[in-house]
Amino acid sequence: MSLLRHTADTSPENAILSAAATIVTDTLAEQGHALAAPVTASFRTARSGSCGVALTVRLKDPSRVKATLAALRERFGGDCAVDVVSVS
Repeated sequence: MSLLRHTADTSPENAILSAAATIVTDTLAEQGHALAAPVTASFRTARSGSCGVALTVRLKDPSRVKATLAALRERFGGDCAVDVVSVS
């Protein structure tokens, strides 16, 4: 089961954010990364004007930040100019 904050909002925007948070949560859970809080997601606008998603991941063990970032890069690819993932 995903550690994800659910809301009553069923708008398409909320569906996108919910899906992004769920995918990250499930990916990290599959690899044994314990979360201290639900993954949060919000929309952001890059300097270029493009829209992306900002995800925040809080770990139970902050010493695993580098391993968590590496797991996410391996699963989803390298750095993106629009999307942002913060892990602490």
